[in-house]
Formats: sequence, C-alpha cells, structure tokens
Amino acid sequence: LADIHAKVDEVADSQVTSFYMSCNVGMDMNFPGEVSQMLGSHPNPEEAAKLKDPASTAEKSLERCVVNLQALIEAGHDPLGTIIERAKEKGMEAYVSFRLNEVHWVDKPGNNMLLSQFWQDHPEWHIAKLGDEIPQLYLDILDTRTSPVVAGWLTGSLNFAIPEVRAWKLSQLREILERYRVDGLELDFQLFPAYFPFGTEAENIATMTSWMREVRAVVDSVGQAQDREIKLGVRILATPEHNLGIGLDPTTWAREGLVDSVVVSHYLHNMFPLPIQQFKALFPEDLPVYASIEVEKEDDKYREIAQQLWDDGVDGIMLFNMFTRREANVDPPFHLLHELGNPATIGLEAKNRARMVVANKHSDTLSLIDPETFEVEDTIPTGPNPHEMTITPDQRFMYLSNYAAPGDTISVIDLVKRKHIKQIPTGEFTRIHGATMAPDGKHVYFTAGQTGYVVEVDTATNLVTRGIATYGKISHMVLVSPDNKRLYTANITSENVSVLDRETGELIKQIPCEAGAEGMAFTPDNKHLWVANQSGGSVSIIDLATHEVVDRFDCPGMPVRIKFNKAGTIAYIPSWTPEGVLIVVDVATRKEIKRVKVGSHAIGVELTPDENFAYVGCEALDGLHVVDTKTLQVVKVIYTGDGPDPISMWYPGEIK
Repeated sequence: LADIHAKVDEVADSQVTSFYMSCNVGMDMNFPGEVSQMLGSHPNPEEAAKLKDPASTAEKSLERCVVNLQALIEAGHDPLGTIIERAKEKGMEAYVSFRLNEVHWVDKPGNNMLLSQFWQDHPEWHIAKLGDEIPQLYLDILDTRTSPVVAGWLTGSLNFAIPEVRAWKLSQLREILERYRVDGLELDFQLFPAYFPFGTEAENIATMTSWMREVRAVVDSVGQAQDREIKLGVRILATPEHNLGIGLDPTTWAREGLVDSVVVSHYLHNMFPLPIQQFKALFPEDLPVYASIEVEKEDDKYREIAQQLWDDGVDGIMLFNMFTRREANVDPPFHLLHELGNPATIGLEAKNRARMVVANKHSDTLSLIDPETFEVEDTIPTGPNPHEMTITPDQRFMYLSNYAAPGDTISVIDLVKRKHIKQIPTGEFTRIHGATMAPDGKHVYFTAGQTGYVVEVDTATNLVTRGIATYGKISHMVLVSPDNKRLYTANITSENVSVLDRETGELIKQIPCEAGAEGMAFTPDNKHLWVANQSGGSVSIIDLATHEVVDRFDCPGMPVRIKFNKAGTIAYIPSWTPEGVLIVVDVATRKEIKRVKVGSHAIGVELTPDENFAYVGCEALDGLHVVDTKTLQVVKVIYTGDGPDPISMWYPGEIK
C-alpha cells in the first residue's frame, strides 16, 4: 500500500487540486466488478502460465502488474479505492477517469490481458475491420508523431450507435459510482477518439447526446442515493471541428447542463495552441473550461504552454500522462506542480522555482541555491551564528535562531526581498536553537536550550508572547504536532522528549529515549516520531497516539537529524562525526541501505522537491554535499560559506 500512497503523495502539497485516476487497464478494470471484469480475469493459456510464474516475467510487464493487483485484492485491499481515499486525505478532489473506447492491442486478437470479453464476443459491434482505411480527419487528430499502428487500432473501437454498447458502458459507469465515493467522474473521449463507423459520425451526433443525458441521469441518481453531489467532467478533442467530426457535440452537452467541466486536449502531443477562447464562446459563461498539457521533455515547454493557456482564459490545467516519463526511467517534473497552477507563479526564467536555503553558522549568512543548477544565487546576512530555521506557510518570511552566546535573538528574513528585516530580542530566554512553525503560521517556536524553555513568537507582531517550560535538560529541537495541539522537544542531557500542551503550556508527558536525544521528525503518515539519539548512536520511535517508545534501532555514529522522503519509505540521517556520512535507512525494516561518505560533521539534510537529490550540510567547512538519491553517490559539493548546517526548501511559487 505504501507504493500506492506514494503515487498520490508525490503530487500533494503543491498547486494540484484534483487527482484523476483511470479505472481502465486496457478494456478491463483495475477492480473486480459484477458488470466489468478485472484485468487478468480471463487470460489465454500462455498468459495464464505467466501469471502462475510471475518471477519469469519482466518486472514492469503486464503479467507482473496483474499478479500485484490480484495480490493486493486478495489481501483485502482495493487499489483504486485506496488512491481515491489517499487523494482526499491529501486535500485533493478525487476523480475516476473512464476511457470510453479503450483499444490498446486490438491488433493482437487472442491477447486477452487487454481485451475485454465483451469486445471479443461482439466483433460485429466494432466500427470497422482491422486494416480498413482510416479517414484523414482521424489521422489529423492523432498527428503524424503518433504511430500508424495506433491509427489502425481505431478500427476496433466499439460502435456507440449500437444500443447494447451504450447500455453496457452506462452500466459500467453506474458500477463505478456506486462502488467508489468519488468527487467526480470524467469521461475521457480522447481514449480513443472513434465512436461510430466512418462516414456515419454526423448522423450519430444526436445518439451520443442522448446517451450523455442518460449518463447525467445516472450520475445524479447515484449522487441523490448517497446524499451528495457528484461532478461529471469530459475530456474532449482539441477543436470544435474535431469533436463534431467524430460525432461529439460538447456544446450541446454544456448548454443542457449535462457536464460540470470540460478539459480540452490534444491526443498525446501538443500540436498547436488549444483554441480556448473559441470553446468559451460556445459554452455557458459559468462552465469551467480546462486544458490538458501532454507530456513534454523540457520544463520550459510546459511553462510556455501553460502561460499561453492562462493568457487565453483557461480555468485550470490538467497534466495528462505526466507519470509516463518513468517508462524511460525519467522522473516526472514534479517541481512544476508548484508553478503551473497559477499564472502568477509561472517563471519561464525559473524565477519561481523552489530554492534550497542553507544557513552558514560560522559566516552569519543565509544562502539561496537553485537545486536544479546547483548555483548559489544569493547570500543574505543574518544574526550571529544562525542555527535552525523555519518558513511561514505563505512562503514570505524565514525565522532563524541565533545561537552564539548569549543567544538571545531571532533573525527575520524577508525571502521575497531577500533581506534581513528584524532582530527579535528574547530577553531572559537564551541560547535560542531549535525552530518550528505552527501549521497555521500564527506562531513560531524556538528552544531556549540551556534555560529549559520553548519561546513562542507571534508572527503578526514579531514579539515574544511567552516562555513554556520543557522540564527537560538542554532542550535542543522542537516540533509542533500536525494538528497544532502539542509541542515536542528533544532534550539532550535528560535523554527524553517532552510533550507539551500547546494551548496551556502544561507538560503532558516525558518520554524516555536514549543518550543525546536531539534530532526529530514526524513520519509522513503522522503516526510516529523518530528521535535521533546523537551520543547513543540509535533512533527511538515513538507512537504519537500513545506517546510510548514502540521501537528503536542502532544507528552507529552520531545521528543528529532525520529527513523522510514523501512516501515515508526512506529516512536520511546525517552523522555528526569527523568522517561525516549520510546514513540511508529503509523505514519498514529499520535496516541501513548505505552510508554515503560526505563532508566532516554532517548535520543538516533536505530533499529537493523531486527527491532526486539530498543536500547535506557539513559543518566543518566542508561545504554542502549533494547526494544523488538513486545512485547514493555525491555528485556535487557547493561552497556556500563556513559551517553550512540547517537546510530548508523555499517555494516562491506558492507565495500567497
């Protein structure tokens, strides 16, 4: 399930508002239905043999996919349902996207893995015969960059002029809606764009519109039965002429209120600027008109197309097939998800790209680095000995602790203006160190280590509002619980973690850890708190529901900080030893994957938005080490100043 969650989590916490998941794997579904069959439910003998021995198949083969899917379902899971629920948990709308006429591999009859039994039982309901000539209109829709094999597949499309075909498709849609509590259903008319026998498209426009009325009725009836609203969206072809040419009339659908949104799209390739204004002139004024950007190789091409679409008045952007770059072992450009969703945050010159921010403790400076080019873009003066940092949720300001004795100030940096704007005095609270921001951004908290307090600062006034006793000795790091209700401090000398009620300041509990309890991190699922015991050479794992240590493991060296990947499967732990290593740990097994040699006294660690690189601050003047997370090799050393330590990602594209 962690692998499934990861596919949602990697796009969460960005500008993405809606997650669309296709339910079709070929013609069959990725769930076992009563109306629809599941992928792999009716294999031919050769395919059946491979399913019995998945080890003999390639890792990314269809057979392996089927085996994994079946195993998850046999274990009591529902992969599609898991995706839907995870998207909702991450604050996104969840849509099921239904490919209306899937025809992958129809040129390979007998390959049952992608061909439904319904399709195979009714060759008389296909729109043409394999090998028939494809009209020029369809070739124009597919574009010359699309393989002629794909054009040939169109002949195997089911004929929507046949009442039984329409009835079967409608029953599939009803089953999906009754089975899954989705926010919306999308009908994907681009996959594949053929619905009627060639030459009969115009006479069947009314047929498809009538069927769309039936779909709307089913969507509304299921919604009423479940006492909720279900949206109906359509992904249509790139021009009004293309839609009408194949028998689709989205203008009438929109004017009759049959659809709640429209996604205008190309077929796989961005061939020309989508005529958004032309579509908007045809549709009701209040109908959201979105546009799809197909997969591109260059980031700036995405930016260029997105900017054009926003300029043309689009209401939102879909990134279709974004994950498919992985087929070529290239990660999708997830950093663009912090840009493309708002015209104000698109930077063709990458001005709004995420920045890596590192504090140089012994230089009293803060450096901003482009994580894609590894270039230091700016260096800003700070207060004395900046030790830990935290950024406001609106991405405008950074707060830094100033640790040099007496350590009684906090620096405020305006990240937009790239300038130090204030030094907050902390009075009797000294040796200010660990920093954390409340999720609502109204308060920021720092440890006053030697005095055994947490200092609270009001971010609206930049005044210290109170000190909260930790009852621990040398409280070094501090975190606010994700629900905003508790503070956690790691106490080095008392070797424990204090749990404090954030509202009252009262001590809830002290949780024994091990020697030198210092670095802390919540697991991405917010179920556990990992504590790095620096001098103890171990990690304690605390259950956040019970506030008990439920596990621990040896982590030889001096583990000082912990950074999880978004999926929560890997932990990156710097070791503050003279030899300096980054310890990479498998979260599930607690086993070390590798120790990566970096600079002396490794301490701060942060991941790039795409998680392709881990940046490691090495305090002993050894620079910022960049580790490739795939090869686990150091690929770059960046010299930002003396003593690079705390590191954080800044997302200027999310400035509110």
